[in-house]
Amino acid sequence: MVKSFFDVEPSPREGEHNIISEYYTQLKSRNYIAKADPRKKGRYWFNFYENKLIKEYITPYSKDFSLIIKGSDSERMDFFAIPYPALEHVLTPEFIHVEKKENKRRWMFDILPGHVLVIEGCYLDVSPYYGNLSYVPGLPEGVK
Repeated sequence: MVKSFFDVEPSPREGEHNIISEYYTQLKSRNYIAKADPRKKGRYWFNFYENKLIKEYITPYSKDFSLIIKGSDSERMDFFAIPYPALEHVLTPEFIHVEKKENKRRWMFDILPGHVLVIEGCYLDVSPYYGNLSYVPGLPEGVK
């Protein structure tokens, strides 16, 4: 059967949808996904909550998951997918921010232009993880 123009769903084009948003449902159970707050072009602000990290990711997966920072919704490959072991050394009580009023504990980060992650005076080059699908467990096969 030949499909007409109206029967074919358009595939996403470069720049239309962030790939992490597109596959969010499949990815969220195996990856801690944070939406970055881009203060300025090329700069990302985000956080990870301690309870969520431990209960939903460390307990079931140990160290076999990624921390994904999703950037612009309109840029397909604007994300960082950082394997947990690469950030484990800064996800410690020493760097945690405590909001006593709401009893929330979280780590707050910036990624600066040049893909340098900053937390409380520690700097880490995260450029190998920018737009790199090989660090995104749970993507359907063949997704590029």
